[in-house]
Parts: sequence; C-alpha cells; structure tokens
Amino acid sequence: MLLPSDIATNFRATCSDSLPVEVTLGSPRDKNCRHQGICRIHLRGNSPAVDCPTAATIDGHVRLDDTTGRLLIHFHVDTLGTDVRAFHFPRNVLTVPYAYALSPTIRERLGLTTDQDYHILPGRYPALAAFDYLTLSLALQQGLARVEREEDLAARAA
Repeated sequence: MLLPSDIATNFRATCSDSLPVEVTLGSPRDKNCRHQGICRIHLRGNSPAVDCPTAATIDGHVRLDDTTGRLLIHFHVDTLGTDVRAFHFPRNVLTVPYAYALSPTIRERLGLTTDQDYHILPGRYPALAAFDYLTLSLALQQGLARVEREEDLAARAA
C-alpha cells in the first residue's frame, strides 16, 4: 500500500524528471503578449529572448499523459509569482484563445511523430495544485488543418 508521502514523492519525481522547458505565457497574436494564452514553449536554455514586456516566461516540465494523450505542463509553485498567477491563472484557470503548435524539437523529445503538427487546442484549462506543483492538462490534436479561436469553436457548436 502506498502511503500519502510515497504518492507525493512519486509525483514530484515524475514532474521533475519530465522534459524541462520554458513556457512564455501571453497571446502571440497580441502586441506585447498582453493577453492570455501560450506564446512559446521551448527547451530550457534554448529559449529566444522575449521582447514582450508583459509576457511571463516560466520554467516548467512537460510530458504526455499515457492514459489520456494530453500534454501535461508542471510549474513548481515557487516559479509563479502572485502577479503571474493573478493575470494568467485567474480562478486557477488558464485560457488558451488560440491553438498553439508544438515545435518539432518538443514533439521529438516527447516521442511524438515529427512529420505532422500537434496543436494545443483552444480552451479553458483548470490549473490543478498538488504537491508543490501547478499542473495543466492540455488537449492535443494531431494535424490541425485550420487554427481556430475558442470563440469560433463555440459559435459553431451553438
């Protein structure tokens, strides 16, 4: 039987052993990344300089959930300042208004096929806090033919 301390230790090890990345939060379509979304995800140490004064670049770890196929992003709570949490995670939710294409490097390192694109889909994603980490579980789609805004998807569903 696993003890609660074993579960916490296993979860922390899984998070820290995942692919180390730098995630820039902010909308890539808005001047100075002023709004919410995911602007960039790069391997840690290979991230280009961000020229958006309002963007927040945060160290994290990514991995694929074997069961759901979703992309998990883990942020250690110490890397998230109160301003970043208040702006990018209001009510503990990250809004991704536009699909975000994973880079070939990230796809390769995650073990995904590199001959097709993978996109994080637009949506509102709860940020789950557990064992010193804030975790996002993001829906992925392979080969997205047309990148759509969340509002466009909602309008079609109505």
